[in-house]
Amino acid sequence: MLQSARIVIHPLVFGLLIMSNGCQKSAFNTQSVPAKQPAPDPVKLVSLSQQQVSITTRQPANVKAFQEAHIASRIEGYVKTIHHDIGAVVQAGDILAEIDLPEQRSYQAVLEARLDKAEADVQGALSRIEIAQARVSSSEAMVRQARSALEGSQASVTASQAEFQRTQDLVSRQSLEPRMLDEVRKRFEADQAAYSSSESAVVSSQANVEVAQAELRSSQAEHAAMMAEKEILSRQITELQTKINFGLIKAPFDGIVTSRNIDQGDLVDAGHTTTPMFVVSQVDQLRIQIPVPENLASTVQVGDEVDLTFSGNEDVVINATISRTSSKLDESTRTMLVEADYENAEHKLLPGMFGQALITGKKSSSVTVLPSRAVRFSDKGAPYLFIVSDDDKVVKQTISIGKDLGEQLEILDQFESGVKIVDSTTTPLLEGQVVTVLPQPVP
Repeated sequence: MLQSARIVIHPLVFGLLIMSNGCQKSAFNTQSVPAKQPAPDPVKLVSLSQQQVSITTRQPANVKAFQEAHIASRIEGYVKTIHHDIGAVVQAGDILAEIDLPEQRSYQAVLEARLDKAEADVQGALSRIEIAQARVSSSEAMVRQARSALEGSQASVTASQAEFQRTQDLVSRQSLEPRMLDEVRKRFEADQAAYSSSESAVVSSQANVEVAQAELRSSQAEHAAMMAEKEILSRQITELQTKINFGLIKAPFDGIVTSRNIDQGDLVDAGHTTTPMFVVSQVDQLRIQIPVPENLASTVQVGDEVDLTFSGNEDVVINATISRTSSKLDESTRTMLVEADYENAEHKLLPGMFGQALITGKKSSSVTVLPSRAVRFSDKGAPYLFIVSDDDKVVKQTISIGKDLGEQLEILDQFESGVKIVDSTTTPLLEGQVVTVLPQPVP
């Protein structure tokens, strides 16, 4: 009879079998449970659009006097009197100060004395001209008288000659005695002698006329020379008076004395100093000078509106308009100077003030805008957008911003048509994150 067999398993082997069985069971369970994936986040999109905006720029502004004269002297001397000090309101032509000029005034007295003498010499020359003219007239009258006497002698000669010829004929025919012919001959010869004397008198009278005329011309030349001397002296006095008038320092226009750099008794050295005696500024009207950058220079025009604000009083806005532009860029600053005139009758502004000017141009331009809420900023302040790619992943895109239009921001970058830009979200997004685009609401 067969006995039943017993199998004895060593305890160590039994433990290994149990561990092997447990590992196989654990591996089986792991392969049978799949991992759970998170759902994509839903996002809304915004679109780029075009908007017409006025061209504006904010630039620093300097307030200048409309006119500002730096007054210096054109003549040397000592300051005698100061009539106006800083802050004085002056009119054009008002005397600001007087410069003492004793040497010029003394020389002026000498010239005036010479002028008086020249005037007396001119009067003497005029008297001599009158005398010479009288002599010419007298000589011409004597010529006329001599010629009249010559004509009388000519008549007497003609009559005596006729009587002599008649008497000679009668004597030849023995109608008269010969002694009668002698008497007639003597009268004829006497008349001829008188005629010759009359001719000499005419020649002498004509010579006297020529002498008198020469004396007249000499007197007239002397008079002309004295008149020229008188004119020279008059012009010298006028020139000297002009220099003396330079000693009266006058205001060139209506304004305010904004600087005085002289005192009574100071020596004024004309042409050898760069410091003005006075500065007079016209402040009833001012110039607002604004340097416009190169990229905006061509957009600013005469007539554009300007809003001015000044530090410490930003709530007060002063309005003006562009009056003129330099139409040229400053090579050192690459800016174009524009000016706005401002009527400052109430003296609200003072020359030298510095502020900010907002220029609003008449021109408008079409710009690309995006809702400002869609623009994000990095820790360093760099703006960027989240864009959804074709595979629904978030891509970070750095951008450049132009004008701030309130709820809209100007985007300076170029984007392809149909770009998907993510709107603002309540949960943060990560680059490369998969998202679900929500449908756009029907407008």
